[in-house]
Amino acid sequence: MSTPAAAPDLDDLSIVIPVYGALEETLACVDSLLLSDAGGCPIFLMDDGSDWHVQDSLRSAYADKPNVTLISHFRNRGYTRNISMGVDQTSTTYVCILNSDTLLPAIWAGPLVARLDSDAYLAGVGPLSNAASYQSVPDLVDPETGKFSENDGLGFDPEERETVAALLRSLGKGGLVDVPILNGFCTVFRRSALDAIGGFDTEGYPEGYGEENDLCIRLKAEGYRLCVLLDCFVHHQKSKSFGSARKETLSARGARTLSKKFGPELVPSLSKQMAASLPLNNIRALVKAALATGTAPEVQALAADAGNVTLIQESSAPSCVTLSGGGTYQISGRGVTAAPIAAPLDGITVAANADALEVSLPEGATLTLVGGAPVDSALRALSQASLTQTLYVTGWDIPPGPPAETEDGSDAGPTAAWPEAWAMPEETESLTFSRLWLTN
Repeated sequence: MSTPAAAPDLDDLSIVIPVYGALEETLACVDSLLLSDAGGCPIFLMDDGSDWHVQDSLRSAYADKPNVTLISHFRNRGYTRNISMGVDQTSTTYVCILNSDTLLPAIWAGPLVARLDSDAYLAGVGPLSNAASYQSVPDLVDPETGKFSENDGLGFDPEERETVAALLRSLGKGGLVDVPILNGFCTVFRRSALDAIGGFDTEGYPEGYGEENDLCIRLKAEGYRLCVLLDCFVHHQKSKSFGSARKETLSARGARTLSKKFGPELVPSLSKQMAASLPLNNIRALVKAALATGTAPEVQALAADAGNVTLIQESSAPSCVTLSGGGTYQISGRGVTAAPIAAPLDGITVAANADALEVSLPEGATLTLVGGAPVDSALRALSQASLTQTLYVTGWDIPPGPPAETEDGSDAGPTAAWPEAWAMPEETESLTFSRLWLTN
């Protein structure tokens, strides 16, 4: 697996965890947090009037942890009021709102804080997850229910969670995607941005459900950015504090409040933007292909002088390989041919013909392929890479496909099409490249 960059100093991060019942899940969450890169941060357990045995158990479990503070309300104040009171306890530059039904990998907070630290206009950043609406991987929607997928609890097992997190570090490559709204299960905010807009609307959404969308809308209205980090993963168990009936009631109430404040069309339009996000759909496709066996595969490094390498084709166990910097790679439906010839420019150079895709990587750059579909995953990986570095297209000699027909059956001329040998899925036609130069 790829080794993540060194985590930044996390002394400027506080973590607020709202708690209401769900003792077992809360203990598991905090235990995983203490073992992670954020284990030494100030942690505020905001208990919103749980039964006495929940308060007692949490107090006993973390009595020897000076950075863990338990604040228990005598009666239930409501989710939004609770997290707002938690934010008020913090004095750091950044604050993470973390649901008590999450489970953390060893590295998660460092990458999120590093991205916030790099851009003063970035107000909030969140990770990917198995169950976080539009931030979910690999599936967005459960085909059986038509609702957001929980992806069979991907990452609940600690070993699987670490493997998925490492896989995303290989596939996501530090990509940062601007979004209009963030899922509130795990978000790191810039504290000054929250203060600038008056924090959460505790009156409009006292018990939650809608408060995160409201906050995001107001942050964006003030000119702040919100982003999803594509190489960070946090597991989410989903709604352990409220039953499904109660959740539906609160969700409907929150939707009505949002509609009254911002009009009935805004939130649906933001949801459409999230669903259509090409980088998010792209990372989902890459993760789905890599997880085809049901468990996250190891990513093997492929040296620049490896020669001819045949990747697994049409198999239930695709291999994943990371192409090393300082090499040029011919990628076809059969596999990869590697040669130790570095990219002639300061970015990744790409050329293509009907037989193969040629990719040259500068020193230090990498590209991860899913072996079951080498060209498809190479193009998706290049799309991801273009979020953070420049791609130079030095040649694209692909003949046009068969003529397209108009609605009346007339010939509309030749169409752009992937070569048949590439075996490209239809949805790959929606790939986009953020930083692209065409060169001679």
